[in-house]
Amino acid sequence: MYGLRLGDRELHVHDVGEGVPVFWHHGTPNLGLPPEPLFRPGVRWLSYDRPGYGTSTPLPGRSVVSAATDISHIADELGLSAFAVVSYSGGGPHALVVPLCSVTASPQSSPPRAWRRSTPPASTTSPA
Repeated sequence: MYGLRLGDRELHVHDVGEGVPVFWHHGTPNLGLPPEPLFRPGVRWLSYDRPGYGTSTPLPGRSVVSAATDISHIADELGLSAFAVVSYSGGGPHALVVPLCSVTASPQSSPPRAWRRSTPPASTTSPA
């Protein structure tokens, strides 16, 4: 667990295990750490206390969509180019917005599906 500074705020990040990175989106009003029964060899659980939860700094006006930006910052900090997303209860909407942050679905066949971060190639943008 550590604090990730984002400008004038901080996110309390959880990083447990080794293996395939999986972001856990906790329910409401829980904190970020996934339940211990989910800990398995080969899985690296990543999560954070959403703004205003636990020791993460509140973010006035925060929306569910801001979760995509927070996950992007954490993934960048950890050097992750691909990861899976899992949620529980109130974490569902937060997990669903992750693809909004320059993330595309990977064609991997086994659940949980991985998200591969990318930027669209220049050829897919429309001319000005």
